[in-house]
Amino acid sequence: MILITGASGFLGSHLSNYLVAKGRRVRCLVRPTSDLSALDVKRVEICYGDLRDPASLRAAVAPPVPCVVHCAATTSETRVDYAQSFQTNVEGTRHLLEACREQGVERFIMISTQSANEQNPSTYGQTKLAADLLVQQSGLAYTVLKPSTIYGPGSKGLFAKLARLLDTLPVVPVLGPGTQLIRPIYVFDLCEAILRCESSPETVGRTYDLGGRDLVSYEDFLRLILQARGKKKFFVHIPLPVCYLLAATFSVLKNPPFTRDNVLGLNQNQVCDITPARTDFGFNPVGLREGLVQTFAAAAQETIAQARKAVRGAKEPRQKVAIVGLGKMG
Repeated sequence: MILITGASGFLGSHLSNYLVAKGRRVRCLVRPTSDLSALDVKRVEICYGDLRDPASLRAAVAPPVPCVVHCAATTSETRVDYAQSFQTNVEGTRHLLEACREQGVERFIMISTQSANEQNPSTYGQTKLAADLLVQQSGLAYTVLKPSTIYGPGSKGLFAKLARLLDTLPVVPVLGPGTQLIRPIYVFDLCEAILRCESSPETVGRTYDLGGRDLVSYEDFLRLILQARGKKKFFVHIPLPVCYLLAATFSVLKNPPFTRDNVLGLNQNQVCDITPARTDFGFNPVGLREGLVQTFAAAAQETIAQARKAVRGAKEPRQKVAIVGLGKMG
């Protein structure tokens, strides 16, 4: 059985469903208030707990759990709160590692980020870096995975928020020059990498950069998202000093359009080297265009499935309707 922390989040829910589809037993650590709609709850074991509650973590990693995949974190998506980020990302990881040692967990896979480096002063980057160091000093059989920007289907996560903004806004605001390099990774490529690391002894004690096949600028990433959606829009660049000012203004909002951490991340190139991952466990990510097409095709299928479910559950009598023009509105 594999325990996944943060299992109700974007990556955690995809990973949980991916692993059970591969025939693995999965225990999902979620908070009592978590939205479980993205989880296949009939096929996973739900365990309620909190990274700030050591007793709940000891129960979560109790046998039979030989492996923990630590996805839970406070990210840069919502309003920046250093105290909360430190308690969750650093102290929460410390509590989890202690519970793993007490319960004899054999394998620990840490989901970190390309933002976790000494040059990135953001709250998210620095707290994740501190958490990585705790993992590396834990004495457990660990692997640290540092993915670049993660994209994929679903309504949760930073990518979904970005896609909604691109759909809604009449123009595309580009924070800064848009020239910083990133290697976006398709969420299911990351899920497969996690599964391969778990079964690969040669990855123990190693840290791997993970990204997609293509290295692109941030502006090209936005342009390719629009292309995958069949849209064209004008790009408007916002100077970084103005971005910082806007981020400070938005900081009073619980879910701002972008945060100070997001702006700080724009100064960071994510030119991650995926060669070691290719060599050690056969990492073979899809190209960005292919991944985006699959992302939005999956999102469309999910929308159709939800509509059919709503129809089946409706109390009103069904009526046959002909729709002329099956474009976006249709």
